[in-house]
Amino acid sequence: MIRALWIISCLGALGVSLVYADVESGRDIDVFLIWVMLILSFPLGFLVVITYGALSFFFYSQFGWEFSIVTSYDMYLYLTVLWLIFVLIGYFQWFYLVPYLYRRYRRKVK
Repeated sequence: MIRALWIISCLGALGVSLVYADVESGRDIDVFLIWVMLILSFPLGFLVVITYGALSFFFYSQFGWEFSIVTSYDMYLYLTVLWLIFVLIGYFQWFYLVPYLYRRYRRKVK
């Protein structure tokens, strides 16, 4: 039940982001997606944000490379890849790692 709600919430975030994605209007729909997915995949999702920021800073400072979205296709691809990274990390965390750690803790207590 919780797994289904989590997946539906993730799909809802992606759906809203893709519907409102518009390069010409300058909407920051990616910020919405990042915040929602950060909440759904916290705390490991925070590593995605830190890594993305660090890589962006590194490539800009070392090579002058700046990430830019030129077309709507680029925006859709960017949002989908970003969402997929958050989902994979969040799913692993909540439905594999946390249950494993809980079972391990319970065995130690007994």
